[in-house]
Amino acid sequence: MNFLDRFEMKHRRFGIENLMMHISIITGIVYLLEYIGGLNIIQYLYLNSELIVKELQLWRLVTFIFVPADSRLFYVILSLLFYYFIGSALESTWGKCRFTLYYIVCMLGTIAASFILKGNYVGTYINLSLFLAFASLYPNYEVMLFFIIRVKVKYLAYADLILTLISFITGNAVVKLSIVASLIGLIIFFAGDWYNMIKSWIRRMKYRNKF
Repeated sequence: MNFLDRFEMKHRRFGIENLMMHISIITGIVYLLEYIGGLNIIQYLYLNSELIVKELQLWRLVTFIFVPADSRLFYVILSLLFYYFIGSALESTWGKCRFTLYYIVCMLGTIAASFILKGNYVGTYINLSLFLAFASLYPNYEVMLFFIIRVKVKYLAYADLILTLISFITGNAVVKLSIVASLIGLIIFFAGDWYNMIKSWIRRMKYRNKF
């Protein structure tokens, strides 16, 4: 039994029911206020450690996850629906306790990054981490790409990893650190499974070499 199982047993009531639904709804409201209402509120939502320390804008420790990933309405609607589906599937599989813990770990990784390197951080790459977690659990699950092409999730994950690698190479230091920080939850939650997969693969290779 690993520490995640022990935490879940001790804190069964921990977690937020339908967490991704709440995040998606609030993000949608932020988009409407910013890009349709013209209220210019996103500048007050970024995760910025300097403003947190100097001006005690503590709300930024949470609000950065509600910053929309794009300004295009169609893209925002599509991404919110997609990540709501992924989050709901993960919560259904893990339970609200483990899923909420996963999201918090990713948030804490990003928060730590913001104190290491100053800048404006958002939760975009946390959603990437959610997608990779979903792909790790359901690699052969099929989705309709652009509502037309049926594609297995694992292939979308490969494409996403390539695009993320490009962003890592071409992006500034804040982008690089954001990407690394967002993957902390993925590593903590799946390191054991990956280790067992590698061990199993090595055993199979050794068995084949004998014959």
